[in-house]
Amino acid sequence: MKKWISKILLLCVVLVLAGGIPERQTKAAEEYTYYLTFNQIYQYEITKEQFQRLRGNWDSLTPEEVLEIAGKIVPQEKIPSSVTNIGIRAVPKSSAEGEIPVYPSEKEEDLVTDNDFVISQGVLLQYQGSEETVIIPDTVTTIYQGAFMHNAAVKKVIIPSGVKKISNASFCQCPNLQFIVCAGKADSVGNYMVYQCDSL
Repeated sequence: MKKWISKILLLCVVLVLAGGIPERQTKAAEEYTYYLTFNQIYQYEITKEQFQRLRGNWDSLTPEEVLEIAGKIVPQEKIPSSVTNIGIRAVPKSSAEGEIPVYPSEKEEDLVTDNDFVISQGVLLQYQGSEETVIIPDTVTTIYQGAFMHNAAVKKVIIPSGVKKISNASFCQCPNLQFIVCAGKADSVGNYMVYQCDSL
């Protein structure tokens, strides 16, 4: 019996040394695109190094310092005249999030305000209104991440059948939101869509 065990162990060692047993395949690291965002609407692509430098110091930086750094990365004419929010995000290149148009659009006319809706190429970037019942325009096909975030006024949202994608945290932290009515079925719904919507 001991001889058999010795032979099996010897065979395993030979196979390993000869490359007969394949090494465990490691999953390829996912590739990302990095953005600096303004007012949760506009985004500007930055390098991985710039993203990591900002992220590493994020907790210790004041908003003014972040804006000063952003001014060195992003051309001044591409920063909105009024900045109320600034952030960074990493988007997997395989994700449809990376397909969302960046600011400034090559076609400025694509960025339109339809009453209280900021829409670009079918993407609802932000709802800026204070209505209790919100009917999303039929021209919208995608609801961008954080489009309704922190809106305390909205109680009911009606989503048209043409909307095929609802991004991450689209309605996050809307404390009085009670109803979301979908006329159709979205092909993709992001995580935390109604996170901390305590009235739902």
